[in-house]
Amino acid sequence: MGKTVRKRICLMLSAILLFAFAAAAEGAGGAQEDPDALYLLGVMYFKGEGAEQSYEKAAECFLRAAALGSAEAVHSMGFMYRYGLGVEQDFEKAREYYLLSAAEGSNSNAQLELGNLYFYGTGVEQSYEKAMEYYLQAAEMGNGRAPYLLGRMYEYGMGVEQSFDEAAKYYRLAAERDDPGGPESLERMERMEREGLPGE
Repeated sequence: MGKTVRKRICLMLSAILLFAFAAAAEGAGGAQEDPDALYLLGVMYFKGEGAEQSYEKAAECFLRAAALGSAEAVHSMGFMYRYGLGVEQDFEKAREYYLLSAAEGSNSNAQLELGNLYFYGTGVEQSYEKAMEYYLQAAEMGNGRAPYLLGRMYEYGMGVEQSFDEAAKYYRLAAERDDPGGPESLERMERMEREGLPGE
């Protein structure tokens, strides 16, 4: 039996066991509910892996898991509200869940998403300065996408004084963290430097 077939069988068995465990946790009710099992069941519903795909059921599981203290579920509820998946789209609720997730201090994606809300003015007053604050926090936590977004802000002078040097620094960091936009943007900055663009 090949490695690929064995891997698929293991994944299917894991999904079946996880679904049974999570379903038991879902049906247990009250204090016996397991937040990790509910969160994983939500992921299964969200992706349609091991369960019929349903954003509504995913949101229900995430909401219950979040209420029981699952940090992953708190962040997931922010995502669900931001994009209106399984719940009515509500940017204020998305922001509240992202703030809760950010307060946990372990999820750089919460900082990134808050930065995106402020960058685009999605459900909040648009502010490049606040976007920059959240992107910096995400970058400091090791987020791969945040340095690319910081580089873009410095390249185009959005909320900061334009600086190709700072842009290149952040694009370099994005490339090191395997963000797909990092290498191309860094190459563009280096080409601009070689060609002697004015202003730097």
